[in-house]
Amino acid sequence: MSAIYILPQLLKLIKTYKIPDKNEYTGDVYGLQDSTGDVFVMSAFLNSHHLQHDPTLLLPSSFIKLGILAIFAESKGTINSALENNTGMIAISYTKSEDDVEVFVKAGDENRKKTKYQILEDKELFDRFIIARTCFKHEFVCRDKTADVKHCVHEIKEEILSENSYFKMKNFLFQNKCNGKIVKCEANGDVDSEDLVSSLCKGSKKKASVNRFDILFFDLFYNKTCGYSTAPVAQVNFKKSKILRTSLEGEAVSYISKSLPLSSLGDHLSREVAHQIQLSEYWLVKQLHDSKYLGPLKSYPVMHFSVGYMLVPIYPATLHDDTLKEYRKLIHLTFLLPLDKPIIRKMNTFLFPGDRDTRVLVNPHQSIQAPISEGYEVGTVQGNYGYHHYMQDKFDDNKWGCAYRSLQTLVSWFRMQGYTEEPIPSHKRIQQTLVDIHDKPSSFVGSKQWIGSTEVGFVLENLLGITSRFISVSSGSDLAMKGRELVHHFRTTGTPIMIGGGVLAHTILGVSWNSMSGDMKFLILDPHYTGPEDLNQILKHGWCGWKGLDFWSKNAYYNLCLPQRPLTL
Repeated sequence: MSAIYILPQLLKLIKTYKIPDKNEYTGDVYGLQDSTGDVFVMSAFLNSHHLQHDPTLLLPSSFIKLGILAIFAESKGTINSALENNTGMIAISYTKSEDDVEVFVKAGDENRKKTKYQILEDKELFDRFIIARTCFKHEFVCRDKTADVKHCVHEIKEEILSENSYFKMKNFLFQNKCNGKIVKCEANGDVDSEDLVSSLCKGSKKKASVNRFDILFFDLFYNKTCGYSTAPVAQVNFKKSKILRTSLEGEAVSYISKSLPLSSLGDHLSREVAHQIQLSEYWLVKQLHDSKYLGPLKSYPVMHFSVGYMLVPIYPATLHDDTLKEYRKLIHLTFLLPLDKPIIRKMNTFLFPGDRDTRVLVNPHQSIQAPISEGYEVGTVQGNYGYHHYMQDKFDDNKWGCAYRSLQTLVSWFRMQGYTEEPIPSHKRIQQTLVDIHDKPSSFVGSKQWIGSTEVGFVLENLLGITSRFISVSSGSDLAMKGRELVHHFRTTGTPIMIGGGVLAHTILGVSWNSMSGDMKFLILDPHYTGPEDLNQILKHGWCGWKGLDFWSKNAYYNLCLPQRPLTL
């Protein structure tokens, strides 16, 4: 083993896990290993979970078991007792009273030695791995008996893992179990394996991008004629029986090493799909016993900012998140996830390129380097949001709608973090809400009148049930006195902030503050932009970027609306 990397989000989850009632908890750690032998620790779950299915079915099948995790409340006890049954490569120990994470590796047949680990940064991980997404649809038809469901699932998995399965990417088909054979489509032209590997592993870096990693997109197909030498035979059974029939709209997500041979690609992808089919069995059995679960199933890949890796739960597509709360809670408890924020709701689904609403850019600030200097404390928005600005939706609000657009950005944050399914409110809906609560007269609807931070707070509370905290300063230069407070907001609550002053409104996405000098910079998302959704243009002209204190007027009074994050699962 050359090096051990641990995802920083996982370290935080381990350290913040609240031990309920005993001194010691143990579990397993999962992750990746590349061709160099380096280990990437990505996930952990506890053995004391109450899930009614294998927790690893929620992970990409490309994650392998690396070892065990032992969490101690007050003392390590005998660390060897926690490690004695570990057959993996590593063991991670955390003692809460000492706030100490230790990593052990095998040093012989029985002994283990403590070793150093490194923090896994995005760049290190995605320089070596690509995320692959395979979309597929499958029908399940069987008698309404548990044994028949299991047999149906087994047969479908066998078909997926056979040579009849093909994975299409652009103009190429990868056949499973066929020594990496690439079945050419007519439009391919002459492309050799070297060209293909290059296209798989190297994305264009010429333009600014909000994607942190390369993504490959595949679709699953079957060759239904392969392997049959005789005519099919139908058997008719006149015995009455009930039939369970449902479907899965699946998304299998895999981490593929950039050194993976093409000969293994089809096999790799087929295992991921089979993984999803196996997880479906849990819901199919529940459908046998409770009619509320009946209906189509759907995969919901999520990669929450506080987790850092992909989880791929399956839910009944028509079932509301509230009905799934107890199941989601078990997943949170199993994977050490906090119970005060939604992480695996349907609204948390990861938006792959192509799924996103191209009318709105997501997270344009991710392409900007934070101004990290000695003595400065930095806090930035946590999670995803959409950049809403003038002239979007073919609606002309130039010179009066900036606060409306900032409010839309705030609402998008709560949508993308899974707190609400409420759609982004139009200007008219915002105005009507303020009329409904008797803050504005009826003539306000359809007007071009401005709103401020107070009205933004009213709308958030009445449409989303979100409360807000407010900060007021008599001058833009006085914002420096709020540096500590704003850094704390971004590091704990993490929501974007709407600020209004004079005749302008902006969205604050982060701050960099020096407690000694009082110097401060603000990460600004400017709703006054009127151009197309061109990230390069937006960044080049500073519509999203870091600004100094002189960005704010010394003669204007400013109000800040700081939306509060609900403590909910």
